[in-house]
Amino acid sequence: MNVYSDDQHTAINLLAERAPTLPACVLMTGDFNCHSREWDPSVLHHRTMAISLLDIAARLGLKLTLPVNPGPTFLSHNVELRGSVIDLVFIKASESLVQPRRLLEWQGPSDHIPLASKFSLPSELEDFKRVSIAKGSDAETQFVEQLIGGIRGIRLETPTTIAEVDAMAQAVADVFSKA
Repeated sequence: MNVYSDDQHTAINLLAERAPTLPACVLMTGDFNCHSREWDPSVLHHRTMAISLLDIAARLGLKLTLPVNPGPTFLSHNVELRGSVIDLVFIKASESLVQPRRLLEWQGPSDHIPLASKFSLPSELEDFKRVSIAKGSDAETQFVEQLIGGIRGIRLETPTTIAEVDAMAQAVADVFSKA
């Protein structure tokens, strides 16, 4: 599961609300925009939202795993702001894992430092067949053209309600599925 939670903690609140109905997962990672001394030694507090995030992870059978090379995962382009740890990795408690590593050399123009880790997939995924399109092929060209045409056909009004956001996300998913 990849998560982006804004500065209002929208995704963390949604996860808390829906945790009992979420399917099992082996990995949850992303930009949680949540500060805590539990994962950032420069933070002096451990507030309710951080406690909620750890509780959600525990309910999903996941545990926080910190990088082997600790340090900020977010470096603002505003040099007056200090770096922080807001990108986190949670792994299934029973899984073996090579701890995440901050890939400073891969940061590029982003204000986030990529994290990488290796872990074992559940045995039921071992037989999963990867579907791909050959790079540079006619099929790739056709696929990209279908995506462009389909996305251009989506009504681009700014969503203002949860239902409108869901509808827009579904429209994008439908374009990819159809292509």
